[in-house]
Amino acid sequence: MGVSHKSLSRWYLQVSQSIDAGIALPQALAGSSGPPSRDRSRMAEMLQSGQHIDDVLKAAPNWLPQEDRFLISAAATSGTLPPAFRRLSEQHSLKAENLGRAIFATLYPLGVLHFGIFLFPVFDLVQFQAEGGVDFRILNYLQGVSVMLLPTWVFLAIGIFLVRRRSPIIAFLMDNLPALRGYGKAQGLADFSFTLESLIRAGAPMEESWYGAGLVSGRKDLEKSALEIAGIVRQGLAPGDYLVQHKCLPAEFRSFYQTGEQTGQLEANLGTLARTFQEQANRSLASASFWYPKLMFLVLAIYAGIKILGFFRQYLDQVMRIIE
Repeated sequence: MGVSHKSLSRWYLQVSQSIDAGIALPQALAGSSGPPSRDRSRMAEMLQSGQHIDDVLKAAPNWLPQEDRFLISAAATSGTLPPAFRRLSEQHSLKAENLGRAIFATLYPLGVLHFGIFLFPVFDLVQFQAEGGVDFRILNYLQGVSVMLLPTWVFLAIGIFLVRRRSPIIAFLMDNLPALRGYGKAQGLADFSFTLESLIRAGAPMEESWYGAGLVSGRKDLEKSALEIAGIVRQGLAPGDYLVQHKCLPAEFRSFYQTGEQTGQLEANLGTLARTFQEQANRSLASASFWYPKLMFLVLAIYAGIKILGFFRQYLDQVMRIIE
């Protein structure tokens, strides 16, 4: 069973407030509304029985995101659970907003597409007969609609499934489509920067912070670079000196990270980067939602024009046959 970002955001905020009020973590998890009560009660029972929080997180249901488990585990070890839950609440609230923007951006093109699907077969509804009559073929129209509509719905269902599973196919498509290419890259960097900042603030070791941020980004290039940098940290070296070797990390990220590393403002700089990349992602998504429907309208207009010209050509042929 899936849990929405809004529901997770409310739950995390309630948990943080409960802990700040002096309520123990098991009671805070079980008593706050949001995800399924059975799952929350089971997690609380495991904690009360003395099991380590990492074991509880490993056994948690699939609705608890993997990136959230990283942060909760690190915060529990460092004793910073309330601020960690608040950051998770902010993060999921932001994800809910971004998801709403993405859905709104796709509704317009989908509406245009469905308009075309129901419009095009209209030109096959009327057939002129050789003897001068007109035949209305409703069955042809319905067949034409179904031939285009059913594959479209199947394609949409597959797309939603792949998005939910965070399939690399979606990342490949986004990296090769204009406008969406910028959105996918910027959104990945925004999630990467936000998670890296959150894990460091929660007291996670730098090696684990880089590794976890790479997994959360959803991009193979960032995940690969994060894994390599985690290996560098394991050797006792500072990541900032080796960022230039990773082209997937833009110059802006490298500059802010190195400055933050040298001045002790790393978390603040990562927060600035997360906001900057998120704004870039939002602009790219807005651009895509503006241009793609326009292009679809243009294609539909050209196709409709061709169909209309063909329809009138048949009509004129029919008139000429009647005159003759």
